[in-house]
Amino acid sequence: MAGGVIGWILAKLKNRRYAMQSTNGKSLIFGCIYSMRYTNYKIDPNPLIFVLYSGQRRFVTKQGHYTDGINTNYLNYSDKAWFARMLYLLKKGNQRMNPRLFYRFLKLNRPNIIKTAYRRYHTSMIANPRMVSAGFTHLGKLIYPSSFPWIVGLNKTLEPQMQNLTGVQIAYSQDELSNRINQTLNSVPIHRQTVSATRPATTQRII
Repeated sequence: MAGGVIGWILAKLKNRRYAMQSTNGKSLIFGCIYSMRYTNYKIDPNPLIFVLYSGQRRFVTKQGHYTDGINTNYLNYSDKAWFARMLYLLKKGNQRMNPRLFYRFLKLNRPNIIKTAYRRYHTSMIANPRMVSAGFTHLGKLIYPSSFPWIVGLNKTLEPQMQNLTGVQIAYSQDELSNRINQTLNSVPIHRQTVSATRPATTQRII
């Protein structure tokens, strides 16, 4: 009896995960990272996208269903480290985000990410999308295994046992969010501080 119930639950989760991986004109989930094939590619046929927005666009040249996101394949090592740190802080702080606020936050604090990796895709031309990281969402049970080293490391830091969620938000407005996360980035862990009786502790930017 117990085995039947467990099997039913696993089947439901599998079907739900499958439904959330197939576009079929439907939106991908903001805050998650997807691997995929893009049939209309010019440079990268297999983008690895952090989804900022997925839905109808009416103010573009040709209205339709588009997916906007950060193609993490284009990020350098420093930007990837910074981006992973932000996802960790946002999830740990249980911070509420929306696509516009997150885009503006990136543009303000790490403009190179927007400059080098922001892309817009025709959703109907996205093939075989698979959620490989839940990002700062709580959909970790729906992700597919990934062989990308950066994704593997990111998912490890985002696991519940690594988060120790406090329920305390990082901030409640765009300016406060920017200030508080910058303060966190500029802080130095105690074990890395150099303390002297005659001079203050040294500071070092963490990315």
